Amino acid sequence: MISSDWKVQETTFDNGWHIVANFGTDDYLYDEILLPGKGFYASNGSEEVFRIKIQNHTVGFVRLIDRLFLNPYGYETAISGIRTNNAVWLQKSDNQIDLAFIGDQNYVDLNPSLLPWQEIDSEQVFIKNEPGPIPVETLPDGWFRIRKFDNQRFYLIKFKQTSVNTEKPGQIIKDYFLEIHPNPCKSVISIEYGLKKSEKLSLIIYNLLGQRVFTLIDKKRAAGLHRILWNGKDSNGRVADSGIYIIVFKTQSHSKSKKFVLIK
Repeated sequence: MISSDWKVQETTFDNGWHIVANFGTDDYLYDEILLPGKGFYASNGSEEVFRIKIQNHTVGFVRLIDRLFLNPYGYETAISGIRTNNAVWLQKSDNQIDLAFIGDQNYVDLNPSLLPWQEIDSEQVFIKNEPGPIPVETLPDGWFRIRKFDNQRFYLIKFKQTSVNTEKPGQIIKDYFLEIHPNPCKSVISIEYGLKKSEKLSLIIYNLLGQRVFTLIDKKRAAGLHRILWNGKDSNGRVADSGIYIIVFKTQSHSKSKKFVLIK
């Protein structure tokens, strides 16, 4: 039990899933995650399922190895390369992504570089079971928009010929990936990163003086794209000061860094 009234509970299961659930009706702040009434957050370190509040709006989200689901309940929200104001479902197969409009929205925006799979081809979007691609709208910052055609709800998107995790002679392997959003951030920041192969990774946040603020990861991670949250606290549990920080991504074969701004 976390709350004194026993309405917020925390459980870790043998399969690695850790769950925090709010069985009450009032919001509850857990480690910078705002759980609404009947809300929860569950993760096994690489996958996550939650119903939480983001910018004071309830959002439901599922990210598994081959599936994504987002329901922002009418408020436009962007998570893991999907931006929409109603429910949408994506499922990965060998050479494509199946997309379903579950809600009544007229479009869904996707960002190929932020999706947790190999890069999709924005010119190869089809109505399911119909020949020929449909036109899509290119948006700023790498996003593109799939509009609902003739009230059709089911679409498929082809992958490009290159792949994130497939090492084959003659193919170009996608580079290591590191992305931070939102930037600037006020509390919780999301770090999305990709590994070409399974290897040890250190992901560390420093201040501009070069002092280590927090170690996010220092262990072997699987190949593919991953997402981790930082709650703006240092290694001692203190809230970090407002300012510019640097996140350093380093493996045995590759390193990169990015700056971000923390605002309190």
